[in-house]
Amino acid sequence: MIHSYKLDGTLTKSIENHYLIYENASLWIFFLPPFQTEFLNEIEIDIPSTKNKGVNFKTKKYTSSTNKFPIFWFFWKDHWFNILLTLQPKDKYSIYLNIATPPLIEEKAFKYIDFELDMRLNSKQELNFLNSEIYEAQALKFKYSNNLKKELSKNMRRIFVLLKNKWFQKLVTNEMISFLWEQTTSIVGKNKEDILKKSNLTDFNERLEISEFN
Repeated sequence: MIHSYKLDGTLTKSIENHYLIYENASLWIFFLPPFQTEFLNEIEIDIPSTKNKGVNFKTKKYTSSTNKFPIFWFFWKDHWFNILLTLQPKDKYSIYLNIATPPLIEEKAFKYIDFELDMRLNSKQELNFLNSEIYEAQALKFKYSNNLKKELSKNMRRIFVLLKNKWFQKLVTNEMISFLWEQTTSIVGKNKEDILKKSNLTDFNERLEISEFN
């Protein structure tokens, strides 16, 4: 399992039914098969009080979803970011950059802290910033230290340098995509066509199908 946490240790997202397809001294790569991987998200909602008008109670709700397209998830062992590469139809793709702590393996789970600082780069090389208002709220709620904010800013600058140097394009070359699929078919034990085939299991079909990780 892959677990995403807030700074206070609260588990906010659990990703299941994935494959570790590659590991070396500095990198892990996971494959998230379409219609099989399960995203369990925790969200906080307000429930109106039935006794006191204008008073709301906060409660937690869990949602389940699965991905429509294949996703390759890159984690670096010493970088404060991870990347999700979504392969879309007609040779298009989306790169989701997530500012987070280097991962930790603990209790048979792959864990990291998500700071809600995210960017999305598409096949047209258009960059979009995501969740900035959530980051500000989280920083205030969890009282991010100045040292932590400096570390996050440093990693944002590092990402801009990598973008300028077209480093992320190395992830979507024909050679890299072929390598990823070779690793995947070898680990999963199925050919690409069977892997991409939609599951006939009812419980998976009832889940919300998302185009990209968020």
